[in-house]
Amino acid sequence: MSRTVKLVYFFLAVVTMVCFAAGSATLAQGRADWAAVLFVAAIAMTAAGFIAKGRILKRSR
Repeated sequence: MSRTVKLVYFFLAVVTMVCFAAGSATLAQGRADWAAVLFVAAIAMTAAGFIAKGRILKRSR
């Protein structure tokens, strides 16, 4: 993987972790609707990251 792809993948991972942490914090505050939105967004970003990484690694072989 190129340096740019690694950097983008790293920032996607950081944003995903922030969404999981924010979802946990909002759930602890009793805001289940916002927590659900943040968890769904985090799961979607996780899936997008795995799909993108798989396609990038398959293309580089």
